[in-house]
Amino acid sequence: MAPNIAVSTSLGSYSPFSDPAVSISYRGRPFDNGLYGRERADAIRLVRSMAGYAKFSGDVFIPDVRPANGLVVSQAAYKPTASVTPCAVYVGPKADGVTLRWRQAALFCTRDCPTVVMCLPHMGLAVAAHAGRQSLLGGPRFESSVVGEMAKKFSPRDLSRVEVAIVLSVAGERFHHRPDHPVYGPKNRDLIAFVKEAYGSECFVDEGVGALSLPMLVKKQCVQAGIRAEKVFHDGIDTYSATLSKGSGYAFSSHRRGDCRGGNLVFVTVKSC
Repeated sequence: MAPNIAVSTSLGSYSPFSDPAVSISYRGRPFDNGLYGRERADAIRLVRSMAGYAKFSGDVFIPDVRPANGLVVSQAAYKPTASVTPCAVYVGPKADGVTLRWRQAALFCTRDCPTVVMCLPHMGLAVAAHAGRQSLLGGPRFESSVVGEMAKKFSPRDLSRVEVAIVLSVAGERFHHRPDHPVYGPKNRDLIAFVKEAYGSECFVDEGVGALSLPMLVKKQCVQAGIRAEKVFHDGIDTYSATLSKGSGYAFSSHRRGDCRGGNLVFVTVKSC
């Protein structure tokens, strides 16, 4: 069965890293978290809110992840858009991720796709990216993965020290790719066959319905890139089913559940050493 945890609030943090300078904050329902395609004032409002919660000051980068193209770009590709004391906001190109150094942060808006953060402890280097299915599998031809692109930002000798966090993902039990689907059956069969061959059947909670676990897929790809399995952490939250313990309703937005507006904010920060 898929997890159905209750959380006291949809505003929280997850920081499994051995480096306290790197942390992840998130915010779900019922807040208005819509980010992409909104007015500049909306982005400023969201940055101010998340920076205040995370007690962060510095540069904030907002990549446009909507194409899910698997690209990870440096800060130089971003354009300054606003100053939100104590932060400067930069909007980015169409890319899934960004590299971060001291006093830098990234802001993402997702609904079921996990955000992945790689950190080289105590070196002031992190890479944060949106990591949905297309980003992880490179589209219908399975050509690339955003995880592989993230790993390239670290030197090969450092990969065994890299720590990884996976946050706010839909559970595999909720993410079906039925091989007998009347429309997507052929594509789903190709996906199932590729993932099994490339990463193993462990990526499926139920292979019969193609129930794909994105967190497990990320972990398998990390290991293939040279990262140690025991250094890959997952917050265990299922964006589809997690509920608020006080009051009623779901804690996070979920495309699979039918939420078409808003989203969940993920704010990744690398604070001063």
